[in-house]
Amino acid sequence: MRVALIGCGGVAMERHLPALRMLPGVTLVGVADTVRERAEAAAQRFETRAFADYQALLAESNAEVVAVCVSAPAHREAGLAVLQAGKHLFIEKPLALTREDAEALVRGGEAAPGRATVGFNLRAHRLVRRARDVARSGQLGTVEVVRSTLTSGVRFGEATPAWRKDRRQGGGAFFEMAVHHFDLWRFVLGVEILDVRSLNKTGEWMDDAAAIAARLSNGALATLVLSQSTRAVNEIEILGQKGHLRLDNYRFDGLEVVPSNVYPGSLGYRLKGASASLGAAIEAWPIIRQGGDWAASYRKEWELFLEAARCGGPVEATLEDGLRAVEAVLAAIESASRTNELV
Repeated sequence: MRVALIGCGGVAMERHLPALRMLPGVTLVGVADTVRERAEAAAQRFETRAFADYQALLAESNAEVVAVCVSAPAHREAGLAVLQAGKHLFIEKPLALTREDAEALVRGGEAAPGRATVGFNLRAHRLVRRARDVARSGQLGTVEVVRSTLTSGVRFGEATPAWRKDRRQGGGAFFEMAVHHFDLWRFVLGVEILDVRSLNKTGEWMDDAAAIAARLSNGALATLVLSQSTRAVNEIEILGQKGHLRLDNYRFDGLEVVPSNVYPGSLGYRLKGASASLGAAIEAWPIIRQGGDWAASYRKEWELFLEAARCGGPVEATLEDGLRAVEAVLAAIESASRTNELV
């Protein structure tokens, strides 16, 4: 299929464009960015045509699928333009920064002839998909609590873009980070998020860290810890009455399922874990050689979406899924605002 991309920032250059280049049957027909030098650099590196803006790309390229990777405040305008041009739409998360804009995109997708998806790459992660199968099989029993952690050291990076510091531009722990795990909870457990309470920490960066508690529609309680000033951690634990699932999205052997009656410090448990890690390394070696599971998740999400676009089938992450995650983020922001007023 013929694919074009709008926005040539970090996620486009380091994730989406390399992923598309590795997929058979995909032709990159153009990239657009309002910063001319960025568009030209992307076009040269990935051997395609540069456009000065998305209007020119939509009018002059013959793209069938268009990815919107611009800053979040511009998602509504660019996304609706892609849909109205009759193209299949891939739009990066978060879907939007307001409920109004997210709902407008959902309505636009419903009225458009093409398929549309939100870039929740974790849904395409090899181990996340296995975790979903385990969680929905009943193997864990009744789920009581969920514990998530998503942190990074992005604040210490020398080339960190200014938007990462500002919630109003889609940055900060809520919009840039929490949106991932809100969707992860829904995808893995098949639940809705009913209630959200949160605290945040803001200094030089807006929402530099946050702690969130939520109630899920299956009756479980969930927590999510976020920070942009620590080491990289991306984990979720699901504790049920029959079993405990732990998932580390950054490790090739990051999926572990343990019956509730097994003591984690026992020698037998630890020996079994060492053996499982060796087996996981052998299985994952081809993926490790191509950049690991995180890079592979971007290739897989594109494979899934392009197949849906070709065949007219369902997409992995709908615009409605994007709206649900945005609603949870907005609830967390509102809660943090109310709580901070009491301090």
